[in-house]
Amino acid sequence: MITYTPATTEQDLEAILVLQRQNLRQFLTQEERDEQGFLTASYSLNFLREMHEASAHIVARDGETVVGYTLGLTPEFLPLDPVFASYLQAIQTMDWKGKPMLDYRPLIVGQLCVDKNYRGQGLVDGLYQACRNHHAGSFDFLLSDVSSLNPRSFRAHQRVGFQPIAEFPDAFTGETWHILVWDWA
Repeated sequence: MITYTPATTEQDLEAILVLQRQNLRQFLTQEERDEQGFLTASYSLNFLREMHEASAHIVARDGETVVGYTLGLTPEFLPLDPVFASYLQAIQTMDWKGKPMLDYRPLIVGQLCVDKNYRGQGLVDGLYQACRNHHAGSFDFLLSDVSSLNPRSFRAHQRVGFQPIAEFPDAFTGETWHILVWDWA
């Protein structure tokens, strides 16, 4: 049975990094990227820990094994990693519902990943619902970005309830990325 909880131990964070490495685009074939999606950002354990202290990461467990995760990222972390530079620039200049995007309290998806052996079983939905349940009192909505080269991830986000609201050219990857919001109001 799959359960969803905030990460609680250093071992949880280490398990997140193992799943991350297994799904980074540079370690996947083109066929795997096209069919299964991919991750772009690679985090250190220290950065992952600091992010978690600001907004808890949510993990999916099969028994004691972490089989999926969603990372919460607050806006103050965006300037700390060059992978986020274009994304930060885009949301700093965006308005949403008549207000500047960063005048709200957004929780940003730092990354979402499900072990390849658990895909297609509703874990994306479960992770995002658990994220909402845990964070809705502290944040207004969940903000994500998805590469235009990752249609599987884009469809999964839309299925959960995310709506595309903008696109931006990313200097880090050279791709167009979609900005999506899941409004918790």
